[in-house]
Formats: sequence, C-alpha cells, structure tokens
Amino acid sequence: SGVCEPGRPAGPLTQKVLAERSTRVLRASGVVVDKPARQGNRVPACAGFPKGWAALIAPGMPVEARLHPSNPGTFAGKVLSLAMGEGSPSKTLQVCFELRDAKGRLKPGDYIEFLVRVSQRRLCVPPGAVVHPQQSPEVFVVSGHGRLEPRAVEIGQADEDCLEVLSGLREGELVAASGEDVSWRGPDGTR
Repeated sequence: SGVCEPGRPAGPLTQKVLAERSTRVLRASGVVVDKPARQGNRVPACAGFPKGWAALIAPGMPVEARLHPSNPGTFAGKVLSLAMGEGSPSKTLQVCFELRDAKGRLKPGDYIEFLVRVSQRRLCVPPGAVVHPQQSPEVFVVSGHGRLEPRAVEIGQADEDCLEVLSGLREGELVAASGEDVSWRGPDGTR
C-alpha cells in the first residue's frame, strides 16, 4: 500500500542518513578599529558573531571583508582572535581580524561586512523524512529489528534535497524517506 506503520517491518521506502561536506558563509557586520600599531598594510577590525558559531571559526581562517556599498571595496585577511563578549546578555562572539589594505583605504570606524567561509560535514535526510519540522521534529528510524521507531531530532538548515540534522541521528542509519507516509495506529488499530 505504500504506507508504513510503526512497529511493522520497514519496506523499500527507506533512505540512509548521509553525511556530506558543505561550505557555509558566515556573515557579520563590524568596524575597522583604531590603528595605533598599523604594521605595513595590515589593519585590525572586529565584529560580533552569534555565539553558536564559536565552534566554526578559528584563528588563522581566511576572511573576506567588504566596505559599505557606498564605498565599494573588498579586502582579504584572516581571523586573529575570538572572545565571548563581556557584559552582554546575549554573550556574542567577538571576532577580531587582520585585513590587508595596501592602498590605505580603510579608516577607523569604517563599517564592514565580514564573510567567513567554513567547510563542514553535516548529516542530511530527505526533507520529507521529518515530521512536524516546526514543532517537535522527529523521523522514523529503522530499528535493529527492522521496525520503524519514532525518534526526536534537532534540525538545521534546509535546501531542496537535504534537511540538516544537528542531533538525534548517526550517519548510516535508515529512516523512512517520507515521514508523512508513516501512519500512527494505536494498540487497538485505530489512527
């Protein structure tokens, strides 16, 4: 019938949880700081990033910086340091950069958009595999006995053919490819 039931053997409507490498662009706005110790063409700048990105950004990573649209220009650089913002209730991640500015165009106080590209491995399931993605997301996993079992998951970003799973699954597990096709029946057979 094409419909799977929890507790019944899983059929051909399953798919493996896959891990894929993806590149994500982290964006934040910041400013060029005072240049008391400008060395050559290196200019210090800082920006506040969401604290959840702390595990993705590390000193030495390359960065691209863009001036405000009314003053176009792009500058390459690298991450110098990371620190949790003090005295801020949100505890933003303070990231400091060193930008190369051979022509001396950057001035203290210039507004800059920072782009940090991070390559990360993520677990993916078909978007249809997740039931109730806005409330209490869960998927149906094929258990060791070949039966479908519901499992809560934490979901991340979505694209056309991948819904990122942040927690609740492991690479290689089998899930129902379409969670909506899994019908719930109580012990007495009612829905």
